[in-house]
Amino acid sequence: EEHFYVFDVPKTSICVVSIDGEQKFLLWGWQTFAFWKGYGVISVEYIDVLSDPFIDLKKHKSLKPILRESTHLLSYNIIGEHQRWVLVINGETKKVLEPGEYVYSERLNEVNIFIYEIRLVSMDVAWQEILTKDKISIRLNVSVNYLFEDILAFHSKYSEGNEYIYQKVQFLIRELIW
Repeated sequence: EEHFYVFDVPKTSICVVSIDGEQKFLLWGWQTFAFWKGYGVISVEYIDVLSDPFIDLKKHKSLKPILRESTHLLSYNIIGEHQRWVLVINGETKKVLEPGEYVYSERLNEVNIFIYEIRLVSMDVAWQEILTKDKISIRLNVSVNYLFEDILAFHSKYSEGNEYIYQKVQFLIRELIW
């Protein structure tokens, strides 16, 4: 004890180890760690990733450099200006994530992210063969533009959004031709 700083990390946490005030390591829970006291002034901070898998980057600004070495512990993503992500944790739709940087752990929770474009999206529905009432075969290529008004409502109703839109366009084409 006089030469080592020994601490246990709870199984539901990630531990940020700082040496002389600078964040240096990310450690995963359910383990015991020891650091030599002569290495510098060591402090630890526990982040509970079970109740909320997201880590506040504003609070942990200096985590970015050590994220590269900790990809097995955390996922780091940037949401672009024209995107919104629907966050689903353990099968429950939580919220829409706005543009920015996000760091989260997938070790204790099942985190799924669905990406939606918020600008006008173009989709091609190619080589649609349709039989008319007169039994004439027509082959069509259709281009469709769409824009989401309420991403969360759309996602909660249609989990496979792009496939739903594609199928809906196919049915509309058939209705118009028939």
